Amino acid sequence: MRPRQPERSFTYPLRENTKITRMQSKLMKLRYHFEYLDKASKYAKYVKMEQIHYKAREEDFRKISYLTSTRIVWYGIITALTVISSGCFMMMNLKSFFLTKKLV
Repeated sequence: MRPRQPERSFTYPLRENTKITRMQSKLMKLRYHFEYLDKASKYAKYVKMEQIHYKAREEDFRKISYLTSTRIVWYGIITALTVISSGCFMMMNLKSFFLTKKLV
């Protein structure tokens, strides 16, 4: 997908039996460079579109990651409260049990 870079020594051989003049040779060279610039600009647009796409994907991933981490924190808090409340409930039941049996 990458455009080729222009050749450094881009010249057309000028012979006496050819009908290509120096001006035509320069025009051909300029046309080649314009084609290269056109391909390079299309490639730059393609890269820019990919960057926008990856930026949007990263933003979505960041939102999902933040949401998941907050859910994990809330799950931990709820679990801790459940364990503490069930422990308190058991202690109250045992205390009442021992008082009714007069073991304390």
